[in-house]
Amino acid sequence: ETYPAPIWTVLERFGYYSLRQELNGTNIHRPENIMTMNPTEFDALKLYFTAAVRIIFSRPLSVGPCCRTCPTKYVSFSTPDSEKCPLPSSTYLALHAACVKVAHLSGAAK
Repeated sequence: ETYPAPIWTVLERFGYYSLRQELNGTNIHRPENIMTMNPTEFDALKLYFTAAVRIIFSRPLSVGPCCRTCPTKYVSFSTPDSEKCPLPSSTYLALHAACVKVAHLSGAAK
């Protein structure tokens, strides 16, 4: 029998060698990954963010009519203490955006 490659293998093929260690087990709940843990349109692959001018500014993009909760064109991520409460990882956000695009282009998100 042939099985599809585990997601870690696929991500490593694209150069994300450290993600398995960064997000394995309870590390999945790290603050930098907090956006992907919310059960919202983001988690349902209906919304993603793309980097804008600086890493703390992102543009929310919707792949459908779900973005009623995004009143602005740009979202600014900020934190009073980057050690205790780090910003969402730009790598994780970019990876999520890629997954959303692939899911919708392939029809798997329907």
